[in-house]
Amino acid sequence: MAITIKIRHATKSPCYNDPRKMQGVLGGMLHSVGCPQASADNWAARWNRVTARVCPTYVTEPGVAIQCLPEDKRPWTSGSGPNGNANNYMFQVEMAEPKWLKYGKGGKFTVAPEHLEASRKYVIENYWTAVELFADIFKRRGLDPLAKIKGKNHLALISHKEGHKAGVASNHGDPEHLWAQLKLPFTMDTFRHDVKAAMTGSTTPAPKPAESKRVQIITPHGLNVREKPSTLSKRLKTLPKDSVVEIAEETSGWGYVPAEKGWLHLGTKYVKVLATEPAPKSTPKSVSPPKPSPADKVDAWAKANTLKQGDKGPVVGVLQAILINLGYTDDNKMVTDENLGPLTDRMVKEFQTDHKLYVDGVVGPQTWEALMK
Repeated sequence: MAITIKIRHATKSPCYNDPRKMQGVLGGMLHSVGCPQASADNWAARWNRVTARVCPTYVTEPGVAIQCLPEDKRPWTSGSGPNGNANNYMFQVEMAEPKWLKYGKGGKFTVAPEHLEASRKYVIENYWTAVELFADIFKRRGLDPLAKIKGKNHLALISHKEGHKAGVASNHGDPEHLWAQLKLPFTMDTFRHDVKAAMTGSTTPAPKPAESKRVQIITPHGLNVREKPSTLSKRLKTLPKDSVVEIAEETSGWGYVPAEKGWLHLGTKYVKVLATEPAPKSTPKSVSPPKPSPADKVDAWAKANTLKQGDKGPVVGVLQAILINLGYTDDNKMVTDENLGPLTDRMVKEFQTDHKLYVDGVVGPQTWEALMK
């Protein structure tokens, strides 16, 4: 996605006039603001005051990044820890958050059901705005988001939460808390890899013409037609059980239905193939494949990440956070320890049982889809 970058330096801020210098721009740290204020302009104005005690390098909202400080100017954002202060060598980016969040204690928030879809859409679009911003800065400065900073105990691209874990930032949980509580399958690992992909200009392949096929909808409650091949995309309509449609092309487990001008999930739980005929060959056009939308990338991630008992890592932590938010805690015994042990496995199986999924404890595409609904 193309983003707009505005320069609005916080010249009134004591941070801007702080004589301390950075050791160099060795990496970047990602934050989210931690309160329901969606306007980057509002944040930029708030930090451009003589009373300001915080000032990042950039603040983002969907499609827009505002530069509050020159990239080589020492920010006031990360705080410090026993191993130092990331402000000394990392530029800092704050992502604004949707206005519908209602925060309580400990970084927990709620969203009214009627605002959940809009809140998730805002955060998804802001995620990709931050991806493009980091990709631009890292590419210009010759930085690698997947590499460690020489002499440091962490990667060149980290979150505030990861900075605290590394001992170079204050005790915060952003932005991972935002993604987990909104049930979005983002982690800092996905963010770093998306930045790396954006730096190289790589994209996922465009949908390819499929063999013409007719499918029959077999799920009892019908099947949603989506605007794009993603469970996060807008629902156009619901086709009832036993409807028969023709699929013209496929991508990532989805099929395009020309008659409905939308996409159907082609999982065997939802549809049955009735016939297959060769599609007429078309002359390839010499154009570049379109860049996938944020929703496409989210869906591709969900389908590519399958978890089972014994797995460890940040994606397991996201799974655990979603289960906890859905009430699968075994009397509050569940924790986000990023280890898919027996307790998490049991909670997954309970979720699968409750949602009439195949109960095997494996978090595959169908279970991820149900978790994110």
